[in-house]
Amino acid sequence: MSFNNLGTPTWVNAGATIGWWWGNGGNQGAQYAMANCLSPDAQMQTIAEMEQLNDDGSVTYFVNFLNNGPEPCFHNLNGGGLS
Repeated sequence: MSFNNLGTPTWVNAGATIGWWWGNGGNQGAQYAMANCLSPDAQMQTIAEMEQLNDDGSVTYFVNFLNNGPEPCFHNLNGGGLS
């Protein structure tokens, strides 16, 4: 399953990191995410992706980004599954 423009857009300053999490109450297997940059000239780098298997069998997905600058970035998530 792919997704675009997921979550409420958020600002992150140049040089700062930010973390996101998502899930739908199920297990969608391997997923990836990248920043959906909504600001000109901003550059966001994915620095970590993780998943957590919950007690009920669902999976929560996590991703951390670094804003490489040179501008603050207004962003949310794009991504999807590997199958």
